[in-house]
Amino acid sequence: MHRKHVWSLLLALAITTALVIGVAGCGGETTTTTAAPTETTAAPSGVDAAPIYAAKCAGCHGAGGEGGAGPDLRALTDAAAVEAQVTTGGGAMPAFGDTLSAEDITALGTFVIDLE
Repeated sequence: MHRKHVWSLLLALAITTALVIGVAGCGGETTTTTAAPTETTAAPSGVDAAPIYAAKCAGCHGAGGEGGAGPDLRALTDAAAVEAQVTTGGGAMPAFGDTLSAEDITALGTFVIDLE
Protein backbone atom coordinates (compact mmCIF):
# COMPACT_ATOMS: atom_id res chain seq x y z
CA MET A 1 0.00 0.00 0.00
CA HIS A 2 1.32 3.44 -0.86
CA ARG A 3 2.31 5.77 1.96
CA LYS A 4 -0.28 8.34 0.88
CA HIS A 5 -3.00 5.71 1.12
CA VAL A 6 -1.80 4.52 4.53
CA TRP A 7 -1.88 8.10 5.83
CA SER A 8 -5.36 8.63 4.35
CA LEU A 9 -6.64 5.42 5.90
CA LEU A 10 -5.20 6.34 9.28
CA LEU A 11 -6.80 9.77 9.10
CA ALA A 12 -10.15 8.24 8.15
CA LEU A 13 -9.85 5.81 11.05
CA ALA A 14 -9.13 8.68 13.44
CA ILE A 15 -12.16 10.61 12.26
CA THR A 16 -14.42 7.57 12.43
CA THR A 17 -13.16 6.63 15.89
CA ALA A 18 -13.67 10.17 17.13
CA LEU A 19 -17.21 10.26 15.82
CA VAL A 20 -18.08 6.89 17.30
CA ILE A 21 -16.77 7.56 20.80
CA GLY A 22 -17.30 11.31 20.85
CA VAL A 23 -13.69 12.39 21.27
CA ALA A 24 -13.27 16.15 21.00
CA GLY A 25 -9.49 16.04 20.59
CA CYS A 26 -6.24 14.48 21.73
CA GLY A 27 -4.52 15.31 24.98
CA GLY A 28 -7.44 14.43 27.22
CA GLU A 29 -7.64 11.94 30.04
CA THR A 30 -5.43 8.90 29.47
CA THR A 31 -6.53 5.39 30.37
CA THR A 32 -3.88 3.36 28.59
CA THR A 33 -1.92 0.69 30.44
CA THR A 34 0.83 0.28 27.86
CA ALA A 35 4.29 1.27 29.07
CA ALA A 36 5.74 4.41 27.52
CA PRO A 37 8.93 4.14 25.49
CA THR A 38 11.89 4.52 27.82
CA GLU A 39 14.47 5.06 25.13
CA THR A 40 15.58 8.64 24.50
CA THR A 41 15.12 9.54 20.86
CA ALA A 42 16.84 12.79 19.98
CA ALA A 43 16.27 14.20 16.52
CA PRO A 44 19.15 15.79 14.59
CA SER A 45 18.15 19.09 16.23
CA GLY A 46 18.94 17.54 19.62
CA VAL A 47 15.30 17.70 20.75
CA ASP A 48 14.18 14.63 22.73
CA ALA A 49 10.72 13.88 21.35
CA ALA A 50 9.83 11.13 23.84
CA PRO A 51 8.56 13.48 26.58
CA ILE A 52 6.76 15.63 24.00
CA TYR A 53 5.06 12.55 22.57
CA ALA A 54 4.13 11.35 26.06
CA ALA A 55 2.59 14.71 26.95
CA LYS A 56 0.87 15.64 23.68
CA CYS A 57 0.23 12.43 21.71
CA ALA A 58 0.07 9.33 23.90
CA GLY A 59 -3.36 10.21 25.30
CA CYS A 60 -4.92 9.43 21.92
CA HIS A 61 -2.32 7.39 20.07
CA GLY A 62 -1.10 5.18 22.93
CA ALA A 63 2.19 5.26 24.76
CA GLY A 64 3.85 3.13 22.09
CA GLY A 65 1.89 4.49 19.13
CA GLU A 66 -0.47 1.51 19.15
CA GLY A 67 -3.58 3.64 18.86
CA GLY A 68 -6.60 4.16 21.05
CA ALA A 69 -8.90 7.12 20.50
CA GLY A 70 -6.52 8.05 17.67
CA PRO A 71 -5.07 5.74 15.03
CA ASP A 72 -2.11 3.38 15.34
CA LEU A 73 1.01 5.30 14.25
CA ARG A 74 3.49 2.43 14.09
CA ALA A 75 3.27 1.84 10.33
CA LEU A 76 3.89 5.45 9.34
CA THR A 77 7.05 6.08 7.31
CA ASP A 78 6.70 9.67 6.08
CA ALA A 79 8.06 12.12 8.67
CA ALA A 80 6.97 15.12 6.57
CA ALA A 81 3.35 13.88 6.55
CA VAL A 82 3.48 13.38 10.32
CA GLU A 83 4.90 16.89 10.77
CA ALA A 84 2.14 18.37 8.60
CA GLN A 85 -0.57 16.56 10.59
CA VAL A 86 0.93 17.64 13.91
CA THR A 87 1.24 21.23 12.70
CA THR A 88 -2.23 21.69 11.19
CA GLY A 89 -4.26 18.93 12.86
CA GLY A 90 -7.37 17.68 11.18
CA GLY A 91 -10.40 15.58 11.95
CA ALA A 92 -10.45 15.07 15.70
CA MET A 93 -6.76 15.91 16.06
CA PRO A 94 -5.93 19.40 17.26
CA ALA A 95 -3.23 21.49 15.59
CA PHE A 96 0.00 21.91 17.55
CA GLY A 97 1.67 24.40 15.19
CA ASP A 98 0.95 27.28 17.56
CA THR A 99 2.01 25.45 20.73
CA LEU A 100 5.09 23.47 19.66
CA SER A 101 8.24 24.80 18.05
CA ALA A 102 9.24 23.76 14.54
CA GLU A 103 12.13 21.81 16.09
CA ASP A 104 9.73 19.96 18.42
CA ILE A 105 7.45 19.07 15.50
CA THR A 106 10.38 17.85 13.40
CA ALA A 107 11.57 15.72 16.32
CA LEU A 108 8.05 14.27 16.69
CA GLY A 109 8.01 13.36 13.00
CA THR A 110 11.24 11.42 13.40
CA PHE A 111 10.07 9.85 16.67
CA VAL A 112 6.73 8.69 15.22
CA ILE A 113 8.20 7.03 12.13
CA ASP A 114 10.61 5.14 14.40
CA LEU A 115 7.80 3.63 16.50
CA GLU A 116 7.47 -0.14 16.15
